Amino acid sequence: MCIAGILGIVMTLLVLMFWRYRKGKQRQIVAQNRSIQAMMSELKAFNYSVSHDLKVPLVEMYNALLRIDKSERQKLSDTSQANMQRISQAILNTRKMIDEMLAYSIMDNQDFEPQQFDSKELIEDLLYQFSDSIQSKGVNVRVMPNFPQVFGDLSMLRQVFQNLISNAIKFSQHREFPIIELGYKKEKNSIIFSVSDNGIGFDEQYKNKLFRLFQRLPTQEKYEGIGAGLAIVKRIVERHGGTVWAEGSFENGAVFYFSLPKLS
Repeated sequence: MCIAGILGIVMTLLVLMFWRYRKGKQRQIVAQNRSIQAMMSELKAFNYSVSHDLKVPLVEMYNALLRIDKSERQKLSDTSQANMQRISQAILNTRKMIDEMLAYSIMDNQDFEPQQFDSKELIEDLLYQFSDSIQSKGVNVRVMPNFPQVFGDLSMLRQVFQNLISNAIKFSQHREFPIIELGYKKEKNSIIFSVSDNGIGFDEQYKNKLFRLFQRLPTQEKYEGIGAGLAIVKRIVERHGGTVWAEGSFENGAVFYFSLPKLS
């Protein structure tokens, strides 16, 4: 057999091997996709179960406590009334934890609809939303001019700014002159947004815990919240291809940053 014939056979065998390899990979990908879809269906079922099977009994317990309080308040001692109040608050906190856990767990399954929008309009809308809290707490809000156009999911990024602004108001409210600053910086391939405050700050040793689900720092224990907001911020920013981080020190305020890919 001539060399050309041998080369032809070898090439045919290689093509057949590649074809079989490709078909095998395709079958593997199809199987993986089916597995992922099955897992997603299980997650949705789990979310429904958590939402319904856990929240409904909590609502029933809370309503029962309200009925007892209404009908038996005069018969209860001060200690019993205080215990009733603690139980009620614990139920409300547990329900809020369930809501936050659900919001965190479905984040990756939420429809992702990126669009170009004006971040300045978003900031102005959120500051109007928080205007009552800002005025009642005497917060001085400073916003850098000419906030840029960005590309991303508007509803998700609204959550990011909303959580960061809400935290800044909450943790600076007891300062004599609370100050919040919103800014941005354009880099080569990204835009870095920042939300800073002159509030309680945080100890650097707890820095790695800030963006974990249900992690609350010792300095935050007297404030409302369950520690899910920053975890959701991190999840959303990473879904946009960005990163999130923070700088601060105890009693000297904090700055929270997040980056988004620059609009081409």
